[in-house]
Amino acid sequence: MSKADIDVSIYPGGLRIRGEKRSAGDPRGRLYHLMERAFGRFERTLSLPHNIDVAKAEVSYQDGVITVIVPKTVATPPTHLSVK
Repeated sequence: MSKADIDVSIYPGGLRIRGEKRSAGDPRGRLYHLMERAFGRFERTLSLPHNIDVAKAEVSYQDGVITVIVPKTVATPPTHLSVK
């Protein structure tokens, strides 16, 4: 799978990773213990907290691993209000 086959989208409250793994050729003669998916399209959606900084998000892909880093924004302390 190459970087061009992967699409990562961040939206309010979530992260979506889509892609397509293409067939690597003829599977005859190969032995597998477990294979989630040989080829085809995939999509995963994850929930994210609302206090993230989307502008500073980073995505990398190396050796079949997608890494997404989304930093949190600086939390503002709650404001105490007095009842009059």
